Amino acid sequence: MLEQLSRHIATTIKKIDPDGPTSIEVMSYELGIRLNYLATIILTITMGLLTRDLWGSLFALISFVLIRKLSGGFHMKSLTACAIMSALIFSTIPKIDLNTTWIFILTAIQTIIYILHSPNHMIELNPSKSNPFLMKLLSVLVCLINLILQSPILALTLMVQAILILPWKGVLNDDETKNSSEAV
Repeated sequence: MLEQLSRHIATTIKKIDPDGPTSIEVMSYELGIRLNYLATIILTITMGLLTRDLWGSLFALISFVLIRKLSGGFHMKSLTACAIMSALIFSTIPKIDLNTTWIFILTAIQTIIYILHSPNHMIELNPSKSNPFLMKLLSVLVCLINLILQSPILALTLMVQAILILPWKGVLNDDETKNSSEAV
């Protein structure tokens, strides 16, 4: 749905300005990313209000965006599915209560995952020009800060992202597998 909307907007813009320097594909891609962010924020706010934990939902969203920028991770194929799934996760996380033992266990597990796999940009879908060592260091520091904060929301959000940076086998479709094996 978001992909179709971004394509429609890009096509409309191109009709208005046919001599513009940007292709429909590039505009559609950029608009899709922006619409995904907007949809995720709107859905998270809506679900946060419905679950009566708006601030916790927003904290989960902001924490996720921060760690995601540092550590990369798996991307869903559908922007619409991504926005819905993200909002569901961000609005559910504040409803899960963890004691300090579980926060410590999750923090230890995720710290190891970030040390081993961050940053993971999953076939250069979201390459960063930043220093990979610095990104890894900052990812690990964000995790370790939760040993002081003891936030269940932060522990769960960081754990979700830790799972997304694991090098999963079989997450590529056939075309991506073909292209990545040809590049080697």
